[in-house]
Amino acid sequence: MPKNLLDEMQEQRLLKIEHNGVWFCFWALAVAIIVQQLLGVPFVQFAGEMIIFAILAVYLLVSCLKAGIWDRHLRPTLKTNLIISTITAIVFSSVVTVIKYIRYEACRENLFLTLGIFVIIAVQLFILCFIALWLTSRIYKRRRNCLEDNCEIEKNDR
Repeated sequence: MPKNLLDEMQEQRLLKIEHNGVWFCFWALAVAIIVQQLLGVPFVQFAGEMIIFAILAVYLLVSCLKAGIWDRHLRPTLKTNLIISTITAIVFSSVVTVIKYIRYEACRENLFLTLGIFVIIAVQLFILCFIALWLTSRIYKRRRNCLEDNCEIEKNDR
């Protein structure tokens, strides 16, 4: 591997630039996928974006869990999981409901059908998101404890 030619300040700036670039791409892909869904683009035409988005999301998740990092601002608590699951369910159910409303005449004619679609999708998304967050927070806590225990063992060995 070539020698690093950056000093500490340049290294920190580069990390910040890369950090911003990754998150920009992540959210840009998410918006592009949602817009293409709203426009009724066939899945085949944006499958590549979906694959890249999924790979990036899995990479970020696995890397953060492996490093024992949850979030910069939030703690993995039951309250946090409930709030995030609720927000996620409402936002994405709204997007899906709008797509259904635009695409299907039955939804435009019967608002109770549209409301039913929203509620069913919101409940399902809430449950799935909450379970995913709960499992992920358990994995994080185990990993964090493991990393802390290894640090304690290494300190005692010195």
